[in-house]
Amino acid sequence: MTSAPGLPQLPVFRRAPGVLHRSAGADVLLLIRRRGQQSPALLELAGSGAALWHTLAEPRSARDCAGRLAEAYGVPPATVEHDITPVLGELADLGALEQVADPE
Repeated sequence: MTSAPGLPQLPVFRRAPGVLHRSAGADVLLLIRRRGQQSPALLELAGSGAALWHTLAEPRSARDCAGRLAEAYGVPPATVEHDITPVLGELADLGALEQVADPE
């Protein structure tokens, strides 16, 4: 994914390698192994959080995720992007996602 000249590069997120995930009904369960931790963390994503995880089956920017989710939920993309940006950051902080400069 390359930006047009003069446009800032948007951060791209992808699922972190080694994160185990399983669907449980409409929810997604994540088993996150974090460095320095004895036992893995279990995280449950429900509703739009699960939809966000499914959207990240391919590396995507927050804007790309927002566009896809906005279409699915009938919400303006800017509203969705505003709402998911902190969630993406939190998932990255927990080790479930990682930022990549260029997924190619």
